[in-house]
Amino acid sequence: MTESDCKRQRLALDAQGFTLLEVLIAITLLSLLMLGVYSLVNSSAITREHTLSEDKEFVEAETALYRLETDFALLYTPLLYTVRHMTKANQNSNGPSGSEPPKDSALDKYETTERFPYISNKAIPIPALMNDDKSSFAFLCSGNKRNFESVKESNFAWVKYTLKAMEGESNEPGLMALVRYHLPLNPYSQEFDWPSASPSVLLKNVKSLTFQFWDPQRKNFVDSLKATNSDQSLIRILKVVLEWVDKNQADHKIERIFRITWPLFDTVKDDAEYNKALQQSRTTKNGAEGSGPNTSPFPNEPNED
Repeated sequence: MTESDCKRQRLALDAQGFTLLEVLIAITLLSLLMLGVYSLVNSSAITREHTLSEDKEFVEAETALYRLETDFALLYTPLLYTVRHMTKANQNSNGPSGSEPPKDSALDKYETTERFPYISNKAIPIPALMNDDKSSFAFLCSGNKRNFESVKESNFAWVKYTLKAMEGESNEPGLMALVRYHLPLNPYSQEFDWPSASPSVLLKNVKSLTFQFWDPQRKNFVDSLKATNSDQSLIRILKVVLEWVDKNQADHKIERIFRITWPLFDTVKDDAEYNKALQQSRTTKNGAEGSGPNTSPFPNEPNED
């Protein structure tokens, strides 16, 4: 047999393809694999439906708390990296303060608004934290997403969690609904316009909702922002106590503690050390004679003489 005959024979064998038995085996394996995938997906879907139907109210409660946790984790305030500017009118008020302002400070001309009652020493408006009662809390978060182009929105939005009366829906008198207000338009406007925002109902049949705030000096939670000894424009830890009733008239109580995502940094201490070093630098410059080397920790600090 010549070499050309061998090549012709190999080509003939390759052209035959799979046998009928091999094709049947492949179809059987693919069928078993498809049945396994279908069984897994169907089992997961049935389990999900049973969980939602049996524990629907628990899922709604957990979803509402998760929504609150997400918003509070993205709470925004410049006090996380700077300090509040203290004007002549509030230098003697309680709470941590920044450096002592000069007599004619341009920051003293800042006009306070309902949304931004203070300003930082870096000229950044400080948003308000509103706690009108124990079941209400409003703040500025940085988790907004703009859904439409060319609208007056940014990643900032005002949110408010509170209780609202249920009209003819509750099984018992006195039950409320946990709602969330969302104001993404013009976050830097002067006043709040909560009636213009449509409340989103997060959970129904709520008996009580309590917001508690961490006091770093007392090392304990307090029932209102005014009861804290620290600055009322900054809160790092929030405790939520939620009591609600299910369809079987059984009472449930959930307690959760939420934290912001910013790292803990003592801005007041840092600002005090900066001002101390700056004062030493100015004293050294004013008392120096001749043209000696500059040993100031702030070599670029201009001479104010």
